[in-house]
Amino acid sequence: MRVDERYLRYALALAFALGGFWALLVRGEAWPFAMEDLRLGPHQALIADSQMETALEQEVLNGGVITDLARRILTHEPLAVYPFEGLLAAEVDRERLVPGSMDVTAADTYANATLDRDGRNLTARFYLLDRAIIAGDWDNALAQFGGAFELWPEERGELLFGLEQMLVEPGMVDALIRASDRGVAWVPGFLRQISIETLEPDQIERLYRPQPDAHEHLLGRLTQAGQFEQAYQFWFSLQPEEAAKYGLGLTDPSFEGSALLSPFNWQIDSEFAEFSPEQEALLIYYRGRGRAVFASQITRVPMGAYVFRANIDSIPDDTGGDFVWQIQCLTSDEFPLEVSIFDYAELAGDAGIPFEISETCSFQELSIRGYPGQFTRNAIMQINDLEISKAEVMP
Repeated sequence: MRVDERYLRYALALAFALGGFWALLVRGEAWPFAMEDLRLGPHQALIADSQMETALEQEVLNGGVITDLARRILTHEPLAVYPFEGLLAAEVDRERLVPGSMDVTAADTYANATLDRDGRNLTARFYLLDRAIIAGDWDNALAQFGGAFELWPEERGELLFGLEQMLVEPGMVDALIRASDRGVAWVPGFLRQISIETLEPDQIERLYRPQPDAHEHLLGRLTQAGQFEQAYQFWFSLQPEEAAKYGLGLTDPSFEGSALLSPFNWQIDSEFAEFSPEQEALLIYYRGRGRAVFASQITRVPMGAYVFRANIDSIPDDTGGDFVWQIQCLTSDEFPLEVSIFDYAELAGDAGIPFEISETCSFQELSIRGYPGQFTRNAIMQINDLEISKAEVMP
């Protein structure tokens, strides 16, 4: 597959990200060795009498000088690290001056020889990254990206952005899936920040499934984007046996502290609420200020008629604020249920509070919320369990 021209431009931009450094090398201002020490007689006069920049210009005009020098160095100085980086930089700079003039075979040799002797060398790393991108060798490109993340942490964000742009290439996505399967260390962090809008649903699942640390992040992103069905199916597939015991989409109705991931399990505001494992209950502490969402979860209750029941202890004084059970549709503007705990006993009796889910309300958010009262006083409430059940059909 031919790589799109814009990716070639990006690849070359990466390869020349160290262009300023390479320019210093070519001018001899940062050349990491004394050329006289190479003891290559036929070229000593050239090196002594001219800057590398001049030698490069001569090569472009006449051909052969630097390449011949490079081959002799590879033959006579195989143990030194420093010549190869400079020779690679010279080849790349020649390509910049005259596109198509680089000796690719020699440059590959220099790059690999440099990394064999110094795995932290950025010049070789970015050259090989550039080559892998142009060749469509996405597995090797990811390997070079991974090395660059560790070697160049201050540019990590830029590197990740560049990698993200390449995810429109199916080959790069497949390579990233393979890296995720192998448990490559930098992949979870990358998955937590990339845009997933251009990815197919099956690609998203294959990317994220091997990365437990990124599961909840993905679920949050999918629900925020309104992709509730995809988020729910992925969530449900993670722990189907545990999830299957909960009816009508209400997760952990007895507040046992289920470890299933949110947002299809309880999201608890730790400032106001906590699970009590001893009592198997949700404890809420409210200071009567602000509109707090103590606990919420996304539910998937199908269209139909239902009854809501709640088992609540320690109901506080209503002058300190109100507590409201609310079901809000996430796919429409409907509020099928909204009832204060102070009205619950009178309205529910033994039968519970009836409500209906319409055809347009395929996903909902169930929450308990606090509203300020006449006085700001502390309130404590204990919720033991909840139930959403189908309404009985009258004969």
